Amino acid sequence: MTLWSQISNRFTSFKSPQIIFLIRAFLGYSVLFITYQFILIPYTSFDQWVIRALVRSSEALLKPFGPTFSAHENSEMQVIGLDGSTGVWIGTPCNGIHLIGLFSVFIMAYPGSWRRKLYYIPFGILLLFGYNSIRICALAWLSKFHPQWLLFNHNYTFTASAYILVFVLWMVWVKRLSKT
Repeated sequence: MTLWSQISNRFTSFKSPQIIFLIRAFLGYSVLFITYQFILIPYTSFDQWVIRALVRSSEALLKPFGPTFSAHENSEMQVIGLDGSTGVWIGTPCNGIHLIGLFSVFIMAYPGSWRRKLYYIPFGILLLFGYNSIRICALAWLSKFHPQWLLFNHNYTFTASAYILVFVLWMVWVKRLSKT
């Protein structure tokens, strides 16, 4: 038996749903990552559109806490904050697109009704966008009232909670909604 046929036989013998899910998720995320990095970022203004939408929604959420400011710094980042603070920068790494992509790929890769997926993925995207807006507001509030806590909460608290939210959304899909 040739080496190629041995590899081929091993690959086709993966009948486990977990292995199939992992392969689909890896391939889906790879396609999404390549499309995002090499097409969307360099050739479209999609990132800037998402960042502007986050700034607008965060401004609306921050209004009860006092006057806000936002500044368009350059084509990749914007600043938002409460008056009297340095504010927080919102850029490509913070816009949540990678997290939304990860969530969407997990749902698409897992078995289940495509009709339900077409409802659940936009629901999850809206929930993650809302979470990101609340996260930005919390960071803007921290930058004014407790700037010494800003870096820790940005790097750890909100990062962990964002991935926990994606995991919970995925578990809801796996345990409740993927059943046909």
